[in-house]
Amino acid sequence: MYEEKIMNLTAVNESSLPTQGKPNISFPHGLFSFNITGLTPWQKVTVKITYPSNVSNTTQYWKFGPTQSNSTSHWYQMVVGSDDGDNVITINITDGGLGDHDLTANGVIADPGGIANTFICGDANGNGQVNLADIVYLVNYVFKGGPAPVPLAAGDVYKNGQVNLADIV
Repeated sequence: MYEEKIMNLTAVNESSLPTQGKPNISFPHGLFSFNITGLTPWQKVTVKITYPSNVSNTTQYWKFGPTQSNSTSHWYQMVVGSDDGDNVITINITDGGLGDHDLTANGVIADPGGIANTFICGDANGNGQVNLADIVYLVNYVFKGGPAPVPLAAGDVYKNGQVNLADIV
């Protein structure tokens, strides 16, 4: 008889992962990694993740690592199960399959990832469009102490990790 256990739950610094190939996503609760042990090889598990606040019903779960179709580490999206706007989501991971970072059916699932929200780069005010209103929003943020774009990367048009005058002009 196997006893499944979640172990080694740790935060993953997003800046430690490559930005090349990363879609326009932000991680409102950061990224984390965990291992599930005590599985039979190829066992499928449903992981229930509870967040401190409600998450959008359009939330996505993203990972950086290899997949069976591409052994080079890359950004990819996992299907989210329960995603009804509360603070709980579920994801299905199979030992040795999609979502298992080591792609080996060895009774252990390694899972670095996190929930993400998509955004449009340049849509500083978050209304789903890029227009003059976004420039005004950025001017207010950069020069007048107005609210920051959410996520901040939506206002980082030059993708240099900061929002400043260069993003406005």
